[in-house]
Amino acid sequence: MTGLAISIYQIFTKIWFNKMNKTQPGMVRIGTFYFVGFVILHYPIPIILLLGKQYYNVNWVQDMYLSSTMFIFSYQLVETLILVFFVCVLKKWFWKLGPFIIAFVGQSILVKLNILVFQDGWNLFYTMLVYFISIATFILIEKYSLNPKKT
Repeated sequence: MTGLAISIYQIFTKIWFNKMNKTQPGMVRIGTFYFVGFVILHYPIPIILLLGKQYYNVNWVQDMYLSSTMFIFSYQLVETLILVFFVCVLKKWFWKLGPFIIAFVGQSILVKLNILVFQDGWNLFYTMLVYFISIATFILIEKYSLNPKKT
């Protein structure tokens, strides 16, 4: 069963990435980069949460970790839309600065509203460093991978 699932997955990804590679910037490419961007942007934050360095004080549910994860998941779904729009849709180099500015402003607002709470010497600088590395990684991946074939 696992072998069959892996084979189906490999066939699907081969078709999907061939289609994406042939497509000039379009919905298939943007949709794929949306999910890639979400993983890159979201992945480090739950790790920081589990390390006890920061959490999000929203009290949606009793469990602080679940509440923080639900909040940052929702927040980063929207933030990734903005990231993909600025990086994948708007092609001028200066638009690539937009996600950095938006991330800084967004996190600063969360700190001012006491939603983002730091612990154990962690501060906004470290959080922004993680965000900026994630955003820069996404920009590099978008720029240097899956370049559409010229026909």
